[in-house]
Amino acid sequence: MFTEQLARERTRSMLEEAERLRYARRLRILRRASRLEHRAERHMAEARRRTAELRGALESAGLGTGGDVLVDLQAVATAGPETDRTLVQRAAAVSRS
Repeated sequence: MFTEQLARERTRSMLEEAERLRYARRLRILRRASRLEHRAERHMAEARRRTAELRGALESAGLGTGGDVLVDLQAVATAGPETDRTLVQRAAAVSRS
C-alpha cells in the first residue's frame, strides 16, 4: 500500500516535470522564432535603405533607374558599399552603349 502511494506520487511528479519541460521548450522555440523574424525584418529594412541609396546614386550620376540600366537594385542592395562604385560604373557603361 505504501509502495503504491509512493509510485503514484512519483508518477505524478514526473508528469508535472514533463509538463514544465514541454512549456519551457515551447517558450524557447517561440523566442528563437521571434528573434529570427526580427533579424529578417532588420535585413529587409537594410536592403530597402540600400536600394534607395543606390537608386539615388544612379540618379545623381544622371543614369536614372529606367529600362536602360540593366541592374537589379534589390539584389545589389545586400552586396555592400564596395559594390556601389562598381554598380554605378557598370550602369554608366550600359547606358553609354
